[in-house]
Amino acid sequence: VAKPTAEKTRCNLVPDLIAGLTTGIANIPDAMASAVLAGVNPVQGLYAVMVGSPLGAIFGSSTFMNIAATSALAITAGSSIAGYPSGDARDAAITTLALLTGLVMVIAGLLRLGRLLRFISNSVVIGFLTGVSITVILSQIGDFTGYSSEYSNKVVKAVDTLLHFNQVDIYTLAIGVLTVAAILIVDRTRLRNLSMLVGMVIGTAALLILGWPSVQQVSDVATIPGPLPMPKLPDLSLILALWFDAIALAIIALVQGAGVRKGYPNPDGT
Repeated sequence: VAKPTAEKTRCNLVPDLIAGLTTGIANIPDAMASAVLAGVNPVQGLYAVMVGSPLGAIFGSSTFMNIAATSALAITAGSSIAGYPSGDARDAAITTLALLTGLVMVIAGLLRLGRLLRFISNSVVIGFLTGVSITVILSQIGDFTGYSSEYSNKVVKAVDTLLHFNQVDIYTLAIGVLTVAAILIVDRTRLRNLSMLVGMVIGTAALLILGWPSVQQVSDVATIPGPLPMPKLPDLSLILALWFDAIALAIIALVQGAGVRKGYPNPDGT
């Protein structure tokens, strides 16, 4: 396959910049939401994509792969570290889990286990992503409505919320509905690549203007540091406890990556 010439590379510079800008901006609210799903400080999601995206672009083999946090990985990671108290203990646990997951992926690559992914059918991938989507929706009903259910099971919590709809915080629900509506409307326009960012800005602006105190803000649930925090060292004593969770995360990530690879081959056909 002929390599791209310098002239072709320069011609692609502007569209590549636009693609990088829109994707990077869209990843901001998405990364924060993924961190919330994982049960860690929302700012950690931003730091994750700041490191992961450029490294993925340099070392990845797929031209169209967007290296970012995903809901499936966030939920799985959140379930794995749910038993650790918030703060340094949970930060150490998520750091250990992330490094173990990367180690599992490296080992899988060295053993050429990627060939096993071709046995996974498209139906399995679709079913997996559908299940993740439903889990994400059910897990966020409490934050979306402002109603705190006493149950832990996501399905039971959703039913409990419906049965106690009169206790829903109408202001929290209104901001949530406004944000979702803004995303869906903008997604039908030329600015669809920025739909999530626009939705976040509109929802935030509405809350600042209306000043409803019952609506939780990020600062109410997490401390946002000014400078970049120092990376947390892994806790080696947690390796045995998190090893199987790391394997599960690695498999999920590899399946998702394989789905993108199959759906969007490189321009040269690889």
